[in-house]
This record gives sequence, C-alpha cells and structure tokens, in this order.
Amino acid sequence: MASGLVIGVTGSVAATTDAAAREAVDGAIGLDGAVVITADTASDAAQQDAAVRELLADRFTSADITRSETAGPIAVDGVASGVEFVADPGLPDAATLVDGAWPAAGQTAVQASAAQALGLAVGDTVTAEGADLEVSGTWQPTDPLAPRWAAVPASTSGRDGDTAGPLLVTADELAGPSTSRWVVVPGDQSLADVARAADRAALTDAFAVSGAAGAVTVSGGLAETAARAVRTSDAAAGLTAAALLLLLVVVIVGSSRLIVLGARRRASADELLRARGASRGQLIRWSMGEVVAVAAPAAVIGAVVGHLVSTVVTPQAGWSLEGVLGVVALVAALIVTAAVQPVPLTRPRRRSAGALRGVGIALLLAAAAVAVWQLDSATGELGVAGIAAVPLLVLALALAATAGASAWVLRRTRLGRTTRAPWLFVALRSLRARATSFSATALVVVLASALCVAAAVLPAAVTTAERSVAVDENGAELRAGFALGPIVTVGDEPAPVAVIAEAPEVAAAAAVLTTDVEVGDDQLTAVVLPAARAEALTGIAFAPRSQRPSGIGGTAVGIGIGITSRGFGGTLSGTAWLASADGALAAIDLGAAPVGAEAVLTGALPAGFADAELLTIDLRLEGADSATVTLDEVSGLDAQGAATAEIAADRLSRDAFSLSSGQQRATIVVDGTDAPLPVALSASAAALLGLAVGDELDVSRTSGRDLPATVAAIVPVVPGAEGARSLAIDTADFARASLDSSSSLPTPSDVWVATDDPKAVARVVAANADSSWTVRGGGSPFVSAGVAVWGVAAAVAVLMALVALAANGALLRRLRAGDEAALAALGLTARERRARRLVENGIVAGASVIAGALVGAAASALCLPAASALAVGGATRPAPLSAVDGPLLLGLLGALLVAVVGGVVAASHERRDTTTGARR
Repeated sequence: MASGLVIGVTGSVAATTDAAAREAVDGAIGLDGAVVITADTASDAAQQDAAVRELLADRFTSADITRSETAGPIAVDGVASGVEFVADPGLPDAATLVDGAWPAAGQTAVQASAAQALGLAVGDTVTAEGADLEVSGTWQPTDPLAPRWAAVPASTSGRDGDTAGPLLVTADELAGPSTSRWVVVPGDQSLADVARAADRAALTDAFAVSGAAGAVTVSGGLAETAARAVRTSDAAAGLTAAALLLLLVVVIVGSSRLIVLGARRRASADELLRARGASRGQLIRWSMGEVVAVAAPAAVIGAVVGHLVSTVVTPQAGWSLEGVLGVVALVAALIVTAAVQPVPLTRPRRRSAGALRGVGIALLLAAAAVAVWQLDSATGELGVAGIAAVPLLVLALALAATAGASAWVLRRTRLGRTTRAPWLFVALRSLRARATSFSATALVVVLASALCVAAAVLPAAVTTAERSVAVDENGAELRAGFALGPIVTVGDEPAPVAVIAEAPEVAAAAAVLTTDVEVGDDQLTAVVLPAARAEALTGIAFAPRSQRPSGIGGTAVGIGIGITSRGFGGTLSGTAWLASADGALAAIDLGAAPVGAEAVLTGALPAGFADAELLTIDLRLEGADSATVTLDEVSGLDAQGAATAEIAADRLSRDAFSLSSGQQRATIVVDGTDAPLPVALSASAAALLGLAVGDELDVSRTSGRDLPATVAAIVPVVPGAEGARSLAIDTADFARASLDSSSSLPTPSDVWVATDDPKAVARVVAANADSSWTVRGGGSPFVSAGVAVWGVAAAVAVLMALVALAANGALLRRLRAGDEAALAALGLTARERRARRLVENGIVAGASVIAGALVGAAASALCLPAASALAVGGATRPAPLSAVDGPLLLGLLGALLVAVVGGVVAASHERRDTTTGARR
C-alpha cells in the first residue's frame, strides 16, 4: 500500500502540476503570455522577417510566431482623428466577423468598436493618402485576452490614444512608413526552456549582436510567467516530497513492529539453528531474504497498482523518479531493520547503545535546527531547505519526545508503588519494565498525530500566503494597468475605472497611483488610493483618511460655480478638480464668462463622478488687466440644474480675491486644512526612518514642493508596494495637497479590483483601455496539489498507528506469555489482566497523541509560514498558526482517536488457547 501510494501520489501530482503550469502559461492574459519584437519595417521586409524568425527559432524550439505591419496615425477624409491601418495575414484566424466579409484587394475590414466610433459601415468608402478603400466588413477579436493580440489597445478596444482603428488591409495597400511586430506564443517546449528563451535582456542582446533586423524593442512578460509556473510546480513537488518523507518514516517504523514480531515468533527456531551450527551471518541473511521475499514483490505490485490508479485519476500521470526512489528506500529500510534484529546465542549489545542513540538524536535536532534556519532565511523559492525542514524537525522532535519519555519512565524506580489496585500496580511496573518496547509504537503515533496537525495547518497557511502575494504585488485579487489619464473633459467616454466598477463581476474597484517619493534622503514607494475602499479591496483598512464633509451629491450630473466679478473687459474661465469615490481624477472645464457681471460657470460630470469630492477650483483671467472676484455659490447640479449639495463659504480657502495681468490665476482649495497630510508607513519604512505614530515628516515628490505629513498609522506592509519600504495616502488628501502646492497631479495608472472572475474583468479592461494594458492576479492555485498530499499522508499515518499498536500488542503477548500465567496464579482475574493491558497501552497511545499534537504545532509554527510563503513566491509570511483548517483537523484527529482506540483494544486482546480454552 505504501509503495502504491508513493508511486501514485508522485505521478499524479507531477502530472497535475505540469498540466496546471502549462495551462497557466497558455492561459496567460495579454502580454504576460507572449514575447513581442517590434522594429521599423525594413525596405526588404521579407529578409527582415526571415532574420527575426531565424533568431527566434534558435531559442524557441516550438512556438507560434505571427507578424503584422502597422501604419498610422494616417489622416482619413472626413474623420477628425487619425486612423491606424494594419496588414496581418493571420488576423482572420484569430478574429470573428461581426458583419460583411474579409477584405480583398482595394478593400478594408474595420475593428467593430472603431467602425462604430468612426461611423463606418459595410459598403462605405474610406479615403486615405489619396487611395479609396471599400469597407468589406467589421471584425472583433475572438478572444481579446489571447497573447496573440499582445494587449494592443486598438485591436481590443478600437482606439489607441487619439487614434482609431485598426483597419485591416493587405501589405501592398499599407500607406506610409510602418512598424513590424512579431508576437511569439510558446508551443510545447518545456517551461524552463521557455523562461530562458523569453528573457527580454538576452533577446535584446541577441538581436543587437545579429543586427539583421535593425533596431528592435523586446517586450512581454512570458519569461516571468513561465518562471513563475516552473517555480510553483517545483513548490508543489517539494511539498509532496516533504509529506512523503514523513510518511515513509511512519511506514518504516510501523512496519518494523511487524518485523520484530516475526523475529520473536521464530526465536525458538533460530536458537535451534544456532545450536546446530548456523552462523550469525547466515541467520541475518535468511532474515533479510525473508523480508525481500515478502516486501519486494509487494512493493512492485503496489507500485504497479498505484501507477494504474494514478493514470485513471490523472491520465497524464507517469512514473516519477522520486516515487521509484522512495519505494526503493522503503524496501531497503525494511531490509536493514531485519538485519539489525538480535540473533540468539550472540554477545549482548554493549550498554553504550543508549548513549549512541542520544548522540544520534542530538545530531538530528542540530540538523533540523539548521534546516529551519535555512528555511527561515530563504527567499524566492522553496528549495531543499523547505522540503527537508518540516520532516527533519517533526522527526527530531518526535524522537526526542519518545526517547525522553522512555528515559523518564525507566528512571522512575517507584512508579506504581503507591497504588492499591494490584492490576494497576502491575500495569505501571510493566510499563516501566517494557518502556523500550513501547518506544517504536509511540513514535508512530506521535508522527501520525503531528502529521494530522501539520496537514490541517498547511492549507490555511498556503491560502493566507497566496492572499498575501495578491495583496503585496497587486493590492487586490486583480490589478489592471493602463493609462487612466487625470483629465476628463465633457464629451469624453466614462472614466475606465467607473466602467470596471460597474461590471457585475466586480465587488469593488479603485484607481490607484503608485509613485516614488522621498523622505529626507530615503526613497519610498507611495501608494495613493481612496482610503474608504482599502478594506473592501485588500481586506486591510490600512490607509488613513481625513475627516471631511460629504461630496457634491449622489444625484449630481454637473457642477456650478456662481461668481460676481468687477473689472473692465476680458473673461474668467474655470476648471474644477474632483476625485470620485473610485479614486478617478477629473479636471472639468467650467467654460468662461465675461468680467463685470454675475455669472454661473458650469461643467458636466463624466460617468462615475456622482457624489465626487470637489478638491480645488481654478479661475483664470484672460484679456484684462485686473478683476476682483467673489464666489457666490459652489454646488453640484442635478439633471434639472438644481443644486444637489451646496458647499458653504467656510469650506473654501477663500471666496474673494483679485486677479491681474501679473497674477492671472487663483486656486481655491475646498475643505483645505493646515494640518499635515496623514500617511500610513510600512513597518520597514518606519524602522528605516525611525518614526512612530504622531511624528511629522516631509514627503517630497519628483516635482513640486514638499508636502508636510504626519504618521497616522504604522502597518506591517502597504498593499501593492511589492514589499518595498512604503507609505499609503488617501487619494483626495494627496490630490488636494498636491494641487495646492504645485497645481499638478501625477497620473493614476492602475485599477485594483476585488473580483472572483479575473478574466471577465480583463475583458472589460480590454474593451475600454485606449493604451497598452496588463491584468494580473495573485496566487498559485496548483500549489494545492502538493498541499492535498499532506492530508493523504496523514490518513495513511493514522492507519499505520493502528497497525503499530496492534502489532506491538501481539509482540508483547509473546514476550510475556509467562507473566500472564503467573498473574493468573497470583489471583488476578481475566478482567483485571485485560484492564492492566488497556491501561498500559492507553497511557502510551494517549500520551503519544498529545505529544504528537504538540510536535505538529511546534513544527507548523516554526516552518509552515516560511514554507507556504516560499511555495507561492510571496514575501510576507503568515503569522504562526494564524489559521487552521478546523474541519480537516477535527476529521483527522477524530480518525486518529478511532484508530488509537482500535489499536489499544487490539493490543489488549487476550487470545484463548484453542485446545484448552484457557486465556493466554
């Protein structure tokens, strides 16, 4: 059974993780699944294409390479914006016609979203560079997330910045200079080779050395995706190996009880053989041959059965070298166990064996300590230390516990002397006399109990670590990166963050700015996001927020600024800066009004800015030497033009001021304060700067004046900062302070999304982004294949505990058969003798379960946080024993208790003599 389990589990896990790793690469979104080579199209495009493909073929033994040529923006008659044209022979294979047909010579097919924006339909004529093209059809990507499209915004959304398109044409009809793009999507090449072949730096150097393709740019995240898949697959294999190492120890120690029992049963025959001249070596060889005769065929049969079962469960499962080596080690250990059994009529062992055993345990503890230290110090990958640390520590602690308990019992010379019940006295004295006989059985139960605890802690630890990876790297379950743009003017499309937030698959979304700042001479990473959304996105309310009044009203569709101006000639124009609840920023054009009268400057809000927070108002004087201005009213406006929420004058930094040709601009801060900007520091940043809560600091941006700030909180990590020394600031606080100090604002470039359906959100991003985009999630779900093995190993260990207890009971019955007769002669009834055996076996089993649980808890606390973090490639480690899979723990411990009780009952059973009917 053990050999079948080892072969089956290793084969299934290897196949499962390999398939999952391949799926992770093949299913990567956009640029994360491809390498993109970009170069200006050479005069001899065919020669350039051949040179690029030849170099790529040297690195990728199997890959799909598609080439396209893009030209634009090109002016098209009757179209205000520039238009992009593309020549891509393979595009029809990856796209779906919405209407019409694919283009022939003199025709073009337009990306469906671009056709709608440009007002083009099938049969229309497009005139570009003096050439007429008939619109033959419209198309859209079959899967806009496929790496083949390389997150090119025009292909997925129909626009790239201010350029519309693309319009598909033949290469002969592509007008003007063009750019060639080669997109490389890996085939069935090994993922380790893919990671090396796709390395951007190495590819750039190779193209530079070749020079045949001209100056090229290499982009894409395929190398990182493949490397991450390989690392996670290795981690799953490592977790499997760690569990199986422990299981092999349990099986070997448990099986040794059966071997010892067999040796005791043939002791009289061995004595006779020795008396007739058999040598010690002969008896040892016969004993080893007996084990080989039984264990070797059983191991082969078990391995074959395990392989067959694994192929049924996982059709791709094969023979694993690690599994075969594990079976060989198991059989070898059983043979060695048989070889070291005592041989009759030989010199007894020297008393130094106990000291040697103690030295061995001490060395094992030292090795375990080194492995745990290496594991705790490791970064990046699980490695050998992660695989060895848990089994070594569990085994060392379990051996130390059982050896220590045995030594303690042997030293208790008065054990049982105070008890009055004869059967209890005999039980305790027998426990002391036979302490060494119980040690191996106790070790099996201790290891089984420890495995049960570890198997229940590991899944929760890995889940917590995966969540930490998502929080550290992405901020939330998903992080979408593209140019959000800080300016939204009337007539623009809704802010992309609002479109994402309104998607049914999205629980929460927010625009986030990640930028470098300086505090003194030290550089930190600043994460700027709406503090009110932090907990919904990350599960942690880490971002501080100033207390301010509400926004401009939930029904607001515009904003109005009532002014009274005095002066001669000229105009006053205005801009309102707002921050939405989702963290999007907008600069709303309020129009202009003549100086010298009362007027209302108004501007419409883009979608997603209802109840937005008004940050500042900029007023500019043009065409006049001077003017005095008074703000009469500031409010949100509903669809009927009525005020939704009026902002009182005391919330404005000023409501009356003068403008002149020397000072043409005035900035009015809404809800401004002289208090420092509240920030949250990561623990590493606080330690570096030597700051505590309440301390003040100056935060310096790359451009602009210093922003006075105060430490409102210190958090273990700032989500989204990727473990860097960092600080977190509320979007509205940061925007208001930045606009007040420098009248400028950095651009948010990420959207954090809380969702259970990353690909659905990615499709929303692809359909709305007008710049190159990325969508990344956190976690490595196929690590769970290695985690699940721990539960299987624990279940088998529970069964071995039952076997070991029963076998040890049978062995003890044979060793003390005369004791039972003597006790009966002394007057102990059969019930009292059974109670005596139940007590001694129950004490050993119960103490072992408790000791094993403590060993498992200690090993889990010391090793599993680091092991789980390394397995998923994270930097933040879960708190020791912070989460346990309660149902799994109760189930495993419940099964262990049932097995232990069954083993104790079986070990305490008294057989009847079939000839006399007497108990023996």
